[in-house]
Amino acid sequence: MTNRNLSDHYLSYFRVYNTFGAMAVVMKIWSLLFLVCISHFSFAQEEELHRCVQSHRTLTAEEKVLMRKMEQQAPNVASLRSESNVYQIPVVVHVVYRTDIEYVSYEQVQSQIEVLNRDFRRKNFDTSLTPAPFKSLAADAEIEFVLAKQDPKGNPTNGVTYTKTTSTSFAYGTDFMKYANNGGHDPWDQNKYLNLWVCNLNNGILGYVNTPLPVGSTRDGVVISYRAFGTFGNLSPYFNKGRTATHEIGHWLGLFHVWGRYGNCGSDEVNDTPPQFDETPYKPVACSVFPSLDSKCSNAPNGRMFSNFLDYSRDDCMNIFTRGQVAKMHDTLLMLRHSLFTSNNALVTPFDNDLALVELRIDTASFCNSNIVSPRLRIANKGNFPVSGYKLTVNFNETVEAINWSGTLNPGSDTVLSLAPLNTAYSENSIQATIEPAMPIIDEYMKNNSIIFNFRCPNILGIQQFVVYPNPVVDILRMKGNASKILSATFYTLEGKEAIKFENPTEIDITGILPGSYLVVFETGSQKLRHQLVVIH
Repeated sequence: MTNRNLSDHYLSYFRVYNTFGAMAVVMKIWSLLFLVCISHFSFAQEEELHRCVQSHRTLTAEEKVLMRKMEQQAPNVASLRSESNVYQIPVVVHVVYRTDIEYVSYEQVQSQIEVLNRDFRRKNFDTSLTPAPFKSLAADAEIEFVLAKQDPKGNPTNGVTYTKTTSTSFAYGTDFMKYANNGGHDPWDQNKYLNLWVCNLNNGILGYVNTPLPVGSTRDGVVISYRAFGTFGNLSPYFNKGRTATHEIGHWLGLFHVWGRYGNCGSDEVNDTPPQFDETPYKPVACSVFPSLDSKCSNAPNGRMFSNFLDYSRDDCMNIFTRGQVAKMHDTLLMLRHSLFTSNNALVTPFDNDLALVELRIDTASFCNSNIVSPRLRIANKGNFPVSGYKLTVNFNETVEAINWSGTLNPGSDTVLSLAPLNTAYSENSIQATIEPAMPIIDEYMKNNSIIFNFRCPNILGIQQFVVYPNPVVDILRMKGNASKILSATFYTLEGKEAIKFENPTEIDITGILPGSYLVVFETGSQKLRHQLVVIH
């Protein structure tokens, strides 16, 4: 199997027709479309969410030059496409965060990559939910997404970058998350990587793609809210299965919404998606019932394809790309992103022996609780050969401990090591870890062998911190922080009437509480902590 490293911009539409061995390419370029997919979170009695809106923009002079160069260098489609190949797209995920709640772990990133690979290969667990008349139209896109193994400078990587920012949120119109000097992270070469930014988008935005943009534009890539990325973490209850990234990358690979560019039964330039007047709302308690007829578009007998990844249905209702959509994505890949699978080493491991410390995190569920922290280290073998044993040195507030491990870590694998709980005696704390393989192996790349994590324990200064999440909450309300033990949690309506009280809670099952807005008072032995909470079911 030949790996093809690709990506595409929702910039141009190329359809390839193959008739009796002859292939003709029909090219259409829309140069004024700017597709932005957003969702607004309203902390009222019920969340109001909408995936996408559209507006228009013009290319800069630099982008127009890149556009013309890209078109002139487009290779012969027939020489690149092979139906037996799976196209592999190298991915880098830039996590830009300010608070622990916005932080997206490496495991959460992996969960998103897994969703993409299931959805685009038609291996998603919910294919059985596709209405019967549409199942024959469903297709394996033969596209896979792989976290990069080599960065633009040739150094080994796990395909994830982390940037601590001072920005409270980012706006889709500014693209500031894409620039280091604006509080974000600069993109990696878009000719070789699909850049995904995960951050706190303002106004409750779920995600967006700027189009049209030629390959090489610094704005090329996909942006996703931390509230809609992966399958666990601080996610919106309607968008917690990773389908926002599936939807946005579908746009990035050249697809329109199923109701067309402008709605009103418009065309999405794909023949096997039925017409529909507008987006399918996510709000119903359950997914739409088949057939969902749209009389304005005369789409009987099967109605709208509400399960399509390019509709607005909530995550658990999406499950299909059609054959026509797959053909369009392939055409866009082959015409616009050929640089990703020619002379690209992004998915090549650069060293034979390379042991790395990928991530050092504090368990925020017990962060500084009673002055105790529980660190976790992610250790990865980024080399081509197995690593048998390593020595780990941990320096915590100038106290050094050595840990020897005698197991085997295979190439491309990683493991999480939970360190013994540490007792914090200071407000400012530092954990530094260094790793090296056991002799006689010599690590060929030492820059990823050390990692440091600095943190504060405010309770040393007598400051209480306490957070409840998620908010809005669907079923289980959780708590974290360094406050004293919670003795009770009392829910009050906005009229001040007590609704329910929980004694000594560690987490709260709110499935029996009516939807609405509440003031919740958490009592410790020394104070009362108040939080406004929205309950939705």
